[in-house]
Amino acid sequence: MTHVASVFSVAFPALPAPPAFPPLTLLSRVLLVSALAWGGAQARAADVVEAQAQAQAQAQAQANLQTRAELKAKRAEVQKTYDDKVKDCRARFVVTTCLEQAQAWRIEALHPIQRQEKEVNALERQQRADAQRERIQAKDKDAAEQASRHGNDAVKAAARPGPAASLPPSRTPRAHPAQHERQVQRQQAEAERKAAERRQAAADRAAAQEEQQRQARQQAEKRAGKASDPKRTAPVHLPTPSASDIRSIPPR
Repeated sequence: MTHVASVFSVAFPALPAPPAFPPLTLLSRVLLVSALAWGGAQARAADVVEAQAQAQAQAQAQANLQTRAELKAKRAEVQKTYDDKVKDCRARFVVTTCLEQAQAWRIEALHPIQRQEKEVNALERQQRADAQRERIQAKDKDAAEQASRHGNDAVKAAARPGPAASLPPSRTPRAHPAQHERQVQRQQAEAERKAAERRQAAADRAAAQEEQQRQARQQAEKRAGKASDPKRTAPVHLPTPSASDIRSIPPR
């Protein structure tokens, strides 16, 4: 029996015991659990905020569609009533006064509808501008993160020691960590400057587009007001004198 045990010990030597790690203290465990819980809570909070923003944007878009549908129905109702009034005016003796009154009623009835349409248009423009600004900020953030990752990789590659035979004894390494760090900072500053220029250009384009739309609306309102002004009188055309009328004029 002893011989068998000795043979087994020679064939299968005892494995070394795993290294003993120092046990975590109670404070370390509490801090570790707190850090993990805080990280999970932050991730869940970010997901909740993003979901709420998406739900709010969808609800606002649905509300805008519903408002536009209601305004379209109101416009159709006003146009139908106006057409009925015009038809009734055609059957009367004094047609001009009746048509002028119908036109004035139509203008007055369309004022609140036009005001609501302007509010909906302004709200949608603001939403589009906010969405575009968020997209630009996301792109700038991704670009900055990529530049930071590339810079860190370059710094690590420069700091990593290379083979001794790859460099002559009389020469120094080409890459220096401090120089690469300064280069990375310059690249990040350049990326931020270009991002700021893109944001400013986008804001200028949006402002110019809004100003053009405002001028176009003003011109359209002016033309509509001139066309529907009941106080304007048609130009008076004088009759063309005949040849007999010209001969009847006494000479001076």
